[in-house]
Amino acid sequence: MKGNVGYSRSVEFPKYEWHSGATARDSSIGLRERVIRGRGLGGERNAQLFATNQPPLALMHDPGALNGADNVARVLDRWITQGKRIAVYGDYDADGICATAILIRLFRQLNVQPAPIAYIPHRVIEGYGLHTEALDDLHAREIEAVITVDCGGSSIDEALHAKKLGLELAITDHHRLHYDVQGNMQLPQCEAIAHPELGDTPFRPICAAMVALKVAKRLIRIRLGDSPPLVMRQWIVNEALPLAAVATVADVMPMLDENRVVVGSGLAVLKNTTVMGLRCLIPNAALASPSLDASVIGFQIAPRLNSAGRLEHATQALDLLLSDSPTDCKNMAAKLDELNQQRKLDTENMVGVARDKAVAASLHSADRCSITMADKSWNPGILGLAAGRLSEEFVRPVMLFGASDSGWKGSGRAPNGFDLHECLTNCAKFFTNFGGHAAAAGGSMNFDQFDAFAPQFEKFSRIQMRDGVQKPALEIDAELSYGSAKDKKTMASIQSLGPFGQGFADPNILMRNLQVLRTDILAGTGLKLLVQDDTGAKGELIFWRNAQYRHLFTPGRRFDAVGCPKPSSNPRFPPSVHVKDIRFQDASTPA
Repeated sequence: MKGNVGYSRSVEFPKYEWHSGATARDSSIGLRERVIRGRGLGGERNAQLFATNQPPLALMHDPGALNGADNVARVLDRWITQGKRIAVYGDYDADGICATAILIRLFRQLNVQPAPIAYIPHRVIEGYGLHTEALDDLHAREIEAVITVDCGGSSIDEALHAKKLGLELAITDHHRLHYDVQGNMQLPQCEAIAHPELGDTPFRPICAAMVALKVAKRLIRIRLGDSPPLVMRQWIVNEALPLAAVATVADVMPMLDENRVVVGSGLAVLKNTTVMGLRCLIPNAALASPSLDASVIGFQIAPRLNSAGRLEHATQALDLLLSDSPTDCKNMAAKLDELNQQRKLDTENMVGVARDKAVAASLHSADRCSITMADKSWNPGILGLAAGRLSEEFVRPVMLFGASDSGWKGSGRAPNGFDLHECLTNCAKFFTNFGGHAAAAGGSMNFDQFDAFAPQFEKFSRIQMRDGVQKPALEIDAELSYGSAKDKKTMASIQSLGPFGQGFADPNILMRNLQVLRTDILAGTGLKLLVQDDTGAKGELIFWRNAQYRHLFTPGRRFDAVGCPKPSSNPRFPPSVHVKDIRFQDASTPA
């Protein structure tokens, strides 16, 4: 089948294995309760966390419960008291940028002198992490102390280099730590390290900006006492929380426990945050709405912050978050919007080329467990986005590599349940450096290592996947008719459950026996279906990135769909259902 993006392949609907338990089919309880029960979110704490869209800040864990937060805060207090020249060493993604902004804006609020500076590595030229060359540069600029955010946790050699230079080093990070071949954790030699993987941290899956927020809270308490002035309490709510909320969504942290608290609270103040740059990134349509949801961060703010580092330099995004000038912020936000538009075009082009290469090499076939490709023309800044699209499409880990002056720069994504970082760890001998998480990781290698790496990546992918590529599970939260799925009661229940994100996605609602009336293409790659159910209720389904399957939805054909209704951006129009998967009633249909 020839698709609208110029490739041929075979995909079978449904793309997921649907699972519908007794709770999903129990019409005696409402949608809200079905979601909570079906996802196993019982207990008193979850009852409080899901009672409202904005759980109280009291439900956040004590910042001192993060292992090392007190130690890092005490080191920062000493540096400030001694008047040391401090640098905040961050990362080029939205999480690293927001974490850097939290500490720099805190130092301003505390009137720290001399004023600390920020250092963000270039995504392509330097790559991720703490680098000895960067430490040399900071030392040459008379910096005396460095605190990292979103990196440094596995920088064993770089920490030793800092020590040789006479630089004091404190580390805050949330990426995987380093373990030796015997499985023993190895920590960098530094003044202090705060990391959720250490000790008995009550909730581990938090982003770097959340780690920075906790350190910031402890530093405020150390310097200003247990009851800091109102202005500092306002700073936490109006600046630190919105920045941490943006980072939590951008870094795809699970929307559970205290992440739900910080995102709910951050969204509540985002329109009025005193971080002028964040306000300038909110689209006008969202500003006009009564409230914001996490999708504004995930689809509007975060991509714009990330676009700077992907196409140029992430310092542009950081400058926006540090500026208090309305005019400058407006101009910088417009620049990021331009970069984001270019990033979208570049990503679509890369996905198309990479997909064609994968199909031509049969990397998408059922007997393969991974996709690994390298191309010197690919921009390393958007490899992860393209890898994510291919991983979702072909349901397997994907590693893509582009060229830099020093060798291949790679970025990968993997489906739920696959540990990409573990796979790269098993292939560590091919990399000069690597890091990341289970679902997203990357690294660098010399040009002559790729051909040896690719079969090993396939080997260790196969070991993890055991039975080969399997359809991922799709857990049904509720079974409703199409008409009732879009009624006001259902929409209110869905709205009451937000914010949604990784680990707590929009409800998966199964709607049976829908009939195709008409089809259309939406925004180039989306498929818009006009359907009706058995009761005669009519409306739209939106099936993003599936325009190439329009020919399957012939008028009169019946199918079941799993999706979630979303309100229209225009309040005069009814909600439409955004589809995750479909199942034709006449057959499981190869496309």
